Amino acid sequence: MICTAQPASEAAVAPTVSEEEVLTLSPERAVEIDVPRRWIREPRAIERSQFHRAESSRDRRRAQAETLCAVASSPGHDGGVADAFFENPRLARIYDPLHPDRSDLDVYVDLVDELGARSVLDIGCGTGTFACLLARRGVDVTAVDPARASLDVARSKGGAATVRWLHGDATSLPALDVDAAFMTGNVAQVFLTDDDWAATLHGIRAALRPGGVLVFETRVPARRAWEQWTPELTRTIVDVPGVGVVESWAQVTDVSGDLVTFRSTTTFRRDDVVLESVSTLRFRKRLHIEALLEREGFELSEVRDAPDRPGLEMVFLARRPDVTP
Repeated sequence: MICTAQPASEAAVAPTVSEEEVLTLSPERAVEIDVPRRWIREPRAIERSQFHRAESSRDRRRAQAETLCAVASSPGHDGGVADAFFENPRLARIYDPLHPDRSDLDVYVDLVDELGARSVLDIGCGTGTFACLLARRGVDVTAVDPARASLDVARSKGGAATVRWLHGDATSLPALDVDAAFMTGNVAQVFLTDDDWAATLHGIRAALRPGGVLVFETRVPARRAWEQWTPELTRTIVDVPGVGVVESWAQVTDVSGDLVTFRSTTTFRRDDVVLESVSTLRFRKRLHIEALLEREGFELSEVRDAPDRPGLEMVFLARRPDVTP
């Protein structure tokens, strides 16, 4: 648990809302009903300075409620639930300025051309950079993500008007018949259990036309990329127009088998606010991934090296078989 102060007492007043309804509460209402602490879920996106600036007991309780409401809207990322970094509106708005170089997407734009894909499903589209790139090239794009805040950013981009934006994940898709489906960046590694990964693959297979191709990347476990995820090596400082100077860094907090957990810290210097979120990625080995693809009815076509990250990433191309005559 990442927390800088204790939430309001659970005993004072019985809550008059459900656990689901807490997501829509104002901080003032949360103070009035003392939302139970048990409803706070990982990962936590916390505005520390709320507590530093509180001057009275009432101010402290209101600050705690603001934190609680932010946390409740950012549940853990296991399957179709949004990671706090992408669900928090303030963080979602500065994701692109913190990651301006998206040359890693060039290989996937080229793959769309190589596959001759005219319709594409972008799973875990985030702030929509890849989806909008394809849309501006005339590709019919459906993009899905569990984080509403990221989708709000995506919809504001050039080319967004022709993209079909969906809030959800690969297990909740409408009927589709696309030529190709893509998972770029960390997306294929956020599914922590084999059941979640299998459900995602099942949903993608249903969305592909017969002969359609799934493309995704995942890091090579043996290269132990997480050893480079230190504050010293990941620190980024950017002056964001309208926001001010933002500083961000990552820190690994736990490595358990093939699960790596890390904390992302973002500081907004203008108002001295610090937001933290915790994420976990799974580093599956190639044989394990191949077995799961086969089990879910895919034919593995090829595993490539990422040209911009040689030896560090595996790029899988798996095909939904054609309908048997």
